[in-house]
Amino acid sequence: HGGFEVKSLEGGFKLAFSSASRALQSAIAIRELFEAYNQEHSQDPVRVRMGLHTAEAIRDAEGFFDRNVSMASRIADQARGGNILVSSLLKELVEMEAMSLFEQEREVELKG
Repeated sequence: HGGFEVKSLEGGFKLAFSSASRALQSAIAIRELFEAYNQEHSQDPVRVRMGLHTAEAIRDAEGFFDRNVSMASRIADQARGGNILVSSLLKELVEMEAMSLFEQEREVELKG
């Protein structure tokens, strides 16, 4: 879906996309791949949790930085395995094309 790895973390990745829509499509595809894997490997399932946010990000020679980049990680921290959580801003941007994908909203207080 045109994303690229920004940073590899212990047990996870930070990815960037050219649009909110592409990020959501990628997250859904990743979740579906792991769901299929888990059906075949029910004794050793992999549970992935994802957090998505969109904003203008600043890039330097070492990668992206900005409080908005950390926002996706903080959103992912609120997810359970198999969940894709998105910020209200990302939801607004993709809502018309993906309205049926969203479940009930919830409000959380994120660190920072």
